[in-house]
Amino acid sequence: MARAFAVVLSLAAGSGAQGGTWDALLTNSHWYVPQENLLAYMSNSTSFTTPPPISLWDQTLWSLGTATDGRFTGASQATFYVSPEVSFSSTTSILGIATESGQIRMRFTPTSGGSPVIGIGQFRDVNGTTAMQMQMISGQAGEAYTTHWAYMLPYDPDSFSPPALRP
Repeated sequence: MARAFAVVLSLAAGSGAQGGTWDALLTNSHWYVPQENLLAYMSNSTSFTTPPPISLWDQTLWSLGTATDGRFTGASQATFYVSPEVSFSSTTSILGIATESGQIRMRFTPTSGGSPVIGIGQFRDVNGTTAMQMQMISGQAGEAYTTHWAYMLPYDPDSFSPPALRP
């Protein structure tokens, strides 16, 4: 029975058909959070109501390498501003996959140690631009959780600077 369960689990994990549909868009690309999606929330890990969650600003930048058959790697730099006096940053490596249907799954592994963060999403058209609509929640038991939903938009770092955070 355990072996049959392991086989089913293994097949389910690899069942998302991937391919090269999104490779050209992802390869050597850069992504940012637009101004209207910078808001994120943080709560403690034992209650989402006491104390109430706090709002913060989250500007995340992605730099992706070569995408092949929907699989890609990259790096991420996130800066979180709670107030002008309180901020923190996170640098991670990215391992991701985009399926033919446009579903996206990414694992963000902190470069300084810690638990990976999982992001899930879908490619969407936003005013004529292909965006990644993404959702993540991060944190560990006994610590705070941060959740953020955003459209990630592509940009050229040679001709565009992502919006500055306004805590």
